[in-house]
Amino acid sequence: MSKKLTIEAFKNGPFKVTHLKSLSFAGQSLEPAEEVFLCRCGETSTPPYCDGTHKKVGFDGSASQTEPKPLKVWQGKGISTTFDPNICTHVLYCRPLDELRLREPEDNTQATAAEIAQVVMNCPSGALRFEAKEEILPPPQRIKSPALEIFEGAEIRVHQEYEALGFELRPGQPNNRSALCRCGRSKNKPFCNGAHVAKKDFK
Repeated sequence: MSKKLTIEAFKNGPFKVTHLKSLSFAGQSLEPAEEVFLCRCGETSTPPYCDGTHKKVGFDGSASQTEPKPLKVWQGKGISTTFDPNICTHVLYCRPLDELRLREPEDNTQATAAEIAQVVMNCPSGALRFEAKEEILPPPQRIKSPALEIFEGAEIRVHQEYEALGFELRPGQPNNRSALCRCGRSKNKPFCNGAHVAKKDFK
């Protein structure tokens, strides 16, 4: 039986990832291992892997945002969406939602609801969720990706159901979609908040 992917955030240290079946970095497939340690401080000389630099730079792996931001809920006729700003990476995959939400109360069609659901499913962080009053047809599909997709100069995206150790998922957050910080600057560690864009020469 296949073992479940596990991601453990060490206090002030790296992510320990076990039972990893597929991995990519900067668009290139890497050989997965039963156990890998991924940098969280953003200063490693061997990205995406940890080289112990977090000890030298005094990396603080705790979140600095003390008060969680409230959820935002949009209620349509046939489908509702929930947005959690605390885990958003601000990559703006959600831009089509504004137009779709304006259209949905007018036509209330399965097609529009399906489009909204598909946009929500494309959210890499799990910040967006949907709830439909009827079955969504066609059902939304996830883009086929490796279990862990690491972007050069950006976040770690998790595309597979996983067990979190050393940190907790947000209430209602799906456990098969997450964006994790690897630059060391997010206020919502271990989750990415887009802070890497301001870090020069980050690999």
